[in-house]
Amino acid sequence: MDLGRPLANAVAVAGRNIVCLGDLERPKPSVDGYPHEVDDRFADKAFCPGFIDPHNYLRLSGTYMGLESVYPIDSTDPAGRKVAGIDNQGSALNRLIM
Repeated sequence: MDLGRPLANAVAVAGRNIVCLGDLERPKPSVDGYPHEVDDRFADKAFCPGFIDPHNYLRLSGTYMGLESVYPIDSTDPAGRKVAGIDNQGSALNRLIM
């Protein structure tokens, strides 16, 4: 959430994408001249965006599975064996040069 703009009275949507947040006047310059409608069915409601984890890309996850883990939390290696997490720089370097 943007602490400088904690509330929005209007959400402009194009297809499945949110393109503008703010008050109802803010998107007007962008939409005037195009067919559009104001949908006020959520006018007295509040909603928050869903949590999206941008660090878990499926393709990259497959790539990382074959690499040595130097995470601070326990994980598993490509064979499914448990690998203890690393809690300091020295341990990370030791694991990488082994």
